[in-house]
Amino acid sequence: MSDDKVISFSKRKPKVNSFEVDKFEDFISDLMYEFNIGQASMFEVSRRLNQYMNENNFSPVKFDEIEKELLLRYGLDIDSIQDNIKEHLFTDNEVTGDIGALNKDEREKNRAMLNRLGFYDLYEKHLKEHKILELAIKNDVNDIRMLLDDDNVTLISEKKIDFSDDSVNKALAHYRSSREKPIKVTICEATSQYEYH
Repeated sequence: MSDDKVISFSKRKPKVNSFEVDKFEDFISDLMYEFNIGQASMFEVSRRLNQYMNENNFSPVKFDEIEKELLLRYGLDIDSIQDNIKEHLFTDNEVTGDIGALNKDEREKNRAMLNRLGFYDLYEKHLKEHKILELAIKNDVNDIRMLLDDDNVTLISEKKIDFSDDSVNKALAHYRSSREKPIKVTICEATSQYEYH
């Protein structure tokens, strides 16, 4: 059998139409605007991107094709960029050409960004985003970090917390009076810290 009669399914890619690319461009433009002004976190970007893929029945392959078409509109050939990145990004060689030189710090930032996105994707169903306030109480008696998360308060100290300290009691009382219902206080005392590399 000759090679010209063999059908290669690996070269077949899902066709994407310009309507799908236009719709995705509008979506990603709005999402990136929210991210840039601080209305959406990295976790929110990842979550909404996955939600968009599910709602529009995009397989990862089709999503890649739409992404490539969109980038081509802006003059970027993702295939040549990916080849360049694969060849140079995670090595100690400098990247030359269209991307420019990536020094070691830039490669580490890129690696950290990829790992962060991977973490959000892996634990997406288990993560909850919170806006937490932190109040520091440091005096002769205590050295405490007080984390305020809605009706939950966490007191963290490397030594035993002395609750006879008026500063702690006043802070708890003032925070309780600012809430509509009772607060739940979690005590983490005699804690230790270490760097994880």
